[in-house]
Amino acid sequence: MCELRYAFEELESDASFKQLGKRFGGTCNNGMLHFDNEIIKGEIHKIEIEEGLWIRKWKLKVLQNVSLNSTKGITSNRKFTLVFLLDPSLFELKSSSAIHCGNKASTIFYANDRDMHFSVVPKQPFYVIDITFTAEWLMAQFDSSYPFYQHIQSLVNSEEIVPLTMQPCTVDKQRILYELNRSIQEGLVQPMFVKARTYKMVCSFFKKLFVQSESIPKESIIHFEQVLQAETIICSNLQTSPCISDISRQVNMSVNSLMRHFKNVFHKSIRDYYLEKKLELAKKMIIEKKTTINKIAAQMGYNQASPFIEAFRRQYGYTPGQMREW
Repeated sequence: MCELRYAFEELESDASFKQLGKRFGGTCNNGMLHFDNEIIKGEIHKIEIEEGLWIRKWKLKVLQNVSLNSTKGITSNRKFTLVFLLDPSLFELKSSSAIHCGNKASTIFYANDRDMHFSVVPKQPFYVIDITFTAEWLMAQFDSSYPFYQHIQSLVNSEEIVPLTMQPCTVDKQRILYELNRSIQEGLVQPMFVKARTYKMVCSFFKKLFVQSESIPKESIIHFEQVLQAETIICSNLQTSPCISDISRQVNMSVNSLMRHFKNVFHKSIRDYYLEKKLELAKKMIIEKKTTINKIAAQMGYNQASPFIEAFRRQYGYTPGQMREW
């Protein structure tokens, strides 16, 4: 099977983003490329958070051999990219030589003064989030009081090719990636929310790179895709309490492993998360005022309204009836 190649200098402009979609038979709508053909299935979202700062979310399954080649930019405006590979074993990276990513989630940092070659294992779904920022944006985020300010300044002003750098993607970073992924997926992008978490990711990366003071948790791998699958199963049937053993079989994880990784991502147990989402749905139904409290309780899987009302009060500090009166 021949390899389909696509070379580009940048993907930040709308024109370059649309051209990527055109090359692989995708459609572009409001900063999203959608693919559903014999080459690629899935979506790529692009958001310009503010001047000089972009974020992209790749959720794709490639069905043929595809490679993307990021070539050296000819512009004098230096840009940097952080790529978060949540399953690096699916990728092959090359710069001046092959780069081994290992099996653990990884962060890759490079500048637009270097050629990069990305290829992915066909017929395997993958998630990637990348953040691109200009040198001007980076310098504007830090002042001389930061312990690594001089390092940032040297990085930006250096006339040499910026070394390619890799770091493990820690549990804390994967939590932030989940928040970003969820925000983009649900179309609830709030610029300040995204900017704050993007800034935290960038700051954490450079702190680790230059200060070396951030400890890496022992458990630095989260089965991100399987946790997302479990979360989708839970949210698809909020009327029924989740059977964790059934869900674990569906996502091919042990019960203990699923519970541990789920809590690492969501900061709460599966049952607490399920109850939170169920009550959020109930609250939305109450606001819309389309049915009675008793009917809402029944739709949420309660045999009687009183346990539902008590659970709602514990969650929000007021009853459904009090909320409806407002």
